[in-house]
Amino acid sequence: MRVLARLACVLVVALACAGCPKPQPAPQSSEEPKQPVAKEPKPTQPTVSIDPALVKKLEERVTELNGKLERDANGNPLAVDLFQRQTTDQDLALIAQIPTIQRLSLWGADITDAGIQELTKLPNLQVLVLENTSITNDGMKFLGQIKSLRSLNLRRSTNLTDDGLQHLVTLENLQELALLYNNFSDAGMKWVGQLKKLRNLDLRGCVMITDAGLEQLKDLKELRALKLRNQPSVTDAGIATIAQLTNLKDLALEDAGITDAGVKQLASLTNLEALNLMRCYGVTDDGIALLKPLTKLQRLFLRGLYISGHGLKALTDTQNLQELDLAETQADDTTAEALLNFPNLKVLDLWHTQITDAGLAHLGKLKQLEELVLDGTRITSAGLAHLSNLTQLRTLSLKECDDITDEAVPHLAKLASLKKLSLQQSGLSEGGINQLREKLTGCTVEF
Repeated sequence: MRVLARLACVLVVALACAGCPKPQPAPQSSEEPKQPVAKEPKPTQPTVSIDPALVKKLEERVTELNGKLERDANGNPLAVDLFQRQTTDQDLALIAQIPTIQRLSLWGADITDAGIQELTKLPNLQVLVLENTSITNDGMKFLGQIKSLRSLNLRRSTNLTDDGLQHLVTLENLQELALLYNNFSDAGMKWVGQLKKLRNLDLRGCVMITDAGLEQLKDLKELRALKLRNQPSVTDAGIATIAQLTNLKDLALEDAGITDAGVKQLASLTNLEALNLMRCYGVTDDGIALLKPLTKLQRLFLRGLYISGHGLKALTDTQNLQELDLAETQADDTTAEALLNFPNLKVLDLWHTQITDAGLAHLGKLKQLEELVLDGTRITSAGLAHLSNLTQLRTLSLKECDDITDEAVPHLAKLASLKKLSLQQSGLSEGGINQLREKLTGCTVEF
């Protein structure tokens, strides 16, 4: 019986299996099977071993020169500031033994090519200021070896010539270059034009640079800031080149030989936030009106132009303007009314202009003003009453205003937000000044 029972069970199982469909293989994916992704190890800060005695020696020397030493989170020297301190090659040799240094600001005629050679030992140096030094083109060869450099300032290193600039072409990471007040000319711009990552270029005081030199810079498409000064040979033709640098945000053309025709070309630089046309005597009010497309302007410097400022009336869309310099122009009360186009104005310089009390009535409506210069204008004590609503005003300068007398004290005393009040060569008496000092307790009153 047991045998029969077992046979029956086997028969039932066999019949059940025969009636079931064969299992199908799983469908193949069209994608390659994913490999396990190895996790990248987190970068670790390299351990830098610096002789504490060297650090102490550097600290003592920086203190002796009345300089500044900045450290990183681990206490290692990160930056040394010896600007306007008489630094020597021996100091550079000491600094070069501290590999954590990233920023250096150095100054002095005792810095020579030998000192610059020492700096090639700094693997992390990114920012280097070398002002008023005695380095030559040979020293520039050593600078070209510091591949980590991102910012270089060679102001007033007057032994340098155009040939020296060729050694900077190897600095592929260089983003900022200041060549102020040196003897560089158009020939040197050939090399500067090859620094394609440049974002800031300062050529102020390089008086031999002309339109031809600017032509060499036309491919610097990453430029955000370009500064020129004392280059009367830069004309409207040079502006045609600058107008191609459409990423510019900050442009200074002080003392340039440009006219309204050049300003018209600048109107294509719609990303400009700061424009300086100081002493560009060929620019008129008509030219200023041509700046209308520059709606992103925040700072505009027109000092010394032969303008009345009436061209500002056209800038109705320049709502972001925060700083305006009209010093030494013919700006008058009508100009002051035009300034109402700029409701966010914070800094206004009207030194030696034609503004009177009537103009102050308009200025009193610029509620965001923080700094106002009215030196050498024809305003009176009574006119200052118009400024009483300027609750954000921090700095007010009334130098050389003969008609500002003790009668101004009640009006000035209402400017409770003032931190600095300048009244040199005004008509106030010592008694009036003392009253102001008593009433404006948080303000420095200069007399």
